[in-house]
Amino acid sequence: MLPEEAWSLVPDRPPPDMPPWIERFAGASKFSRREFLSYAWAMRLIEIANVIALPGDRVGQPRYVDVSAGFIPIDATEEGPRTSPRAAQAQILKPRLRIGDIAYVFGVVAGVDRQWFASNTPVDIPSLSAGPDALPFPLIVEPRVVYLDSPPDPVGAKASCFVTPQINKRFFGPTWNAGIVIARHSLQNLGFNLGAQVSMTNGQAYPVCDIDASTNIDAAIVDCGTLPAGTTSLPITPALAPGSTVHLHLNAGVTNGSVLRVHDHPHYYGNLIAHRVFTDTHGQLHDSGSLVTDATTGHAAGTYIGHTNIPQEGFVQSFRQISKYFEVDLHI
Repeated sequence: MLPEEAWSLVPDRPPPDMPPWIERFAGASKFSRREFLSYAWAMRLIEIANVIALPGDRVGQPRYVDVSAGFIPIDATEEGPRTSPRAAQAQILKPRLRIGDIAYVFGVVAGVDRQWFASNTPVDIPSLSAGPDALPFPLIVEPRVVYLDSPPDPVGAKASCFVTPQINKRFFGPTWNAGIVIARHSLQNLGFNLGAQVSMTNGQAYPVCDIDASTNIDAAIVDCGTLPAGTTSLPITPALAPGSTVHLHLNAGVTNGSVLRVHDHPHYYGNLIAHRVFTDTHGQLHDSGSLVTDATTGHAAGTYIGHTNIPQEGFVQSFRQISKYFEVDLHI
């Protein structure tokens, strides 16, 4: 879990130029004061990074896989040639808090295509400035390597929850009445195609009825026909704050974790940018597709994908993006 001392990295007042929507989403989530501040600063930093530091139309700019803001843990024991890109770029950054072998900063991490990173120098932007005092926040560029926690066949992965089409849903494939959300990457050996037959643990095979054409939204829906008796509506958490607690419903049981960083900006839910949540806890093989919920409300936060390395962090696909993109309501 996130050390209590790490909260000292969050400014003690909101961003002065905070857009009204941040307060609305934070109010709907019933955040504590410190969660409100961490969320407000994270969302504001995402906006600043997207406008100033991450222009996608310049020649030579890296291919961004994800952008997230919040708490950034760094292995403080790394030195010399062994230093990871995150540690190398963070050595000059302040404020910085060290707890044991881990140092923390609050800022933005941009994950880029690792092939681009291997042949280019990272974008030379050591910090972002925000607020009337031009508070410095780090922007760290690192190669994004994700270890997907799915087996070769989706029958060994997990399902997140049931979904039904919203009233005005647009169908770009077959129409369907009820489905099950699984991790898109678990279909790798079957192919990412509508109609692919997915073997389930109940012995039946369900066809893929909705799937993102790109690789950014890591979710797919299989047609289960009808909702089982006894299912109830599953609300989606309005927002997640860096430092808040989530439950990962893994095969081994429910595990608590802290949200480190988020990208859940509500102005765009399309498949050009992934909405991700990074946690300080991760699962194991066969855990892909596990439901992640807000520990306070029990509302859906995301679906577990896998974990990153150096340091290891849980990697979660936001359920708000899934719901908006596929135009579905959740049930459990």
